[in-house]
Amino acid sequence: MQSNNISIEELFKKYSSLKFNDNKTRIVCEWTGHEIPVNVNSILSYVNGNKYKQIMKKNIDSIKLKEMSEFLVTPKNTKRINQLFCNLTLKHVNKRPDHIENHLNGRRFQKAYNHWIYCKENNIKFVPFSKQQKFKNNDESDSDAESRMSQDSMSDLFPSKNKKSYGFHIGKCKFSKR
Repeated sequence: MQSNNISIEELFKKYSSLKFNDNKTRIVCEWTGHEIPVNVNSILSYVNGNKYKQIMKKNIDSIKLKEMSEFLVTPKNTKRINQLFCNLTLKHVNKRPDHIENHLNGRRFQKAYNHWIYCKENNIKFVPFSKQQKFKNNDESDSDAESRMSQDSMSDLFPSKNKKSYGFHIGKCKFSKR
């Protein structure tokens, strides 16, 4: 090992996941939560170990993660401690780096992110797609209810004379004749 030539500061620059804990008595890996004594040999042995190498393979860009951190927040639900909540897709994501990467590269997130950028450029309030559908359904149902109330007729109870009667309304049902 090259412990004599490498300082702890150089290791921090090389491995961005390593940080000091609150007391600065130990070094903590942000990806795994592993605590390491403040010793160059122990840091090198951890960094060269299998667990850290596997995490490095699955690691996502820390720059991209910082950029997207405004969307991925800790959830308000206390039962979901090991997950993050995405404000764009309104979905929970595991804190594992590979799960976060899959979510950030996924179709649903990309579509919501592009929509968020569009709304930001045009000074429009961003509403996630799942909430947009709820708002549209509420608006349509209100207007339909008003139109039905204004046309208080019983024509929908009796089949029209032009259509063949099969015992149910053909226009509202997807099923064919039984």
